[in-house]
Amino acid sequence: MEANQKIIQLLKENMLFQEFTDSDLEKIVPFIREVRLGTGDFVVHQGDLGTDFFIIEDGEVEVIKRTGVGERVHQLTVLHHGDNFGELVLVGNGYRSASVRALRPT
Repeated sequence: MEANQKIIQLLKENMLFQEFTDSDLEKIVPFIREVRLGTGDFVVHQGDLGTDFFIIEDGEVEVIKRTGVGERVHQLTVLHHGDNFGELVLVGNGYRSASVRALRPT
């Protein structure tokens, strides 16, 4: 499958983009870049300024948050193929409320 078609298909599978036409999605493709993560790599850190939105093509990440006394770390969720995170940057920049780390190559 052509790279652009693969991206469009991934977008179509995501609930945020399901109502978009193929023409709409083609306009988004030039703004998409691939990020590869190894096991244990962080893609975002809690407290950083958020500038990117992510959709997972393949792999698995955990969303973790440091809270309270002693900076305890809590796993909030695990995300897989088709899941997204960082969507708040689509409506305005803000600071990351949690960190995201790869549980396997992603």
